[in-house]
Amino acid sequence: MANTVSFMEAITILRTNIMDNQDIYNGFIASIESAINEAKPYTKEHNLAVAILNRVVGIERGEQSL
Repeated sequence: MANTVSFMEAITILRTNIMDNQDIYNGFIASIESAINEAKPYTKEHNLAVAILNRVVGIERGEQSL
């Protein structure tokens, strides 16, 4: 249960920081936009979703994701 609490606390901190800091918010938007731009127009929705999540969590192109 401790891992769940720690995870939920981390999510809350992340959300608060994104919502309270315009630079962080804009950075996430820019990261998502660049993932979309690199993926289109030949990427299926699932692959686009994976590319966006990988970009948001910092997994670089060519790195192993789940």
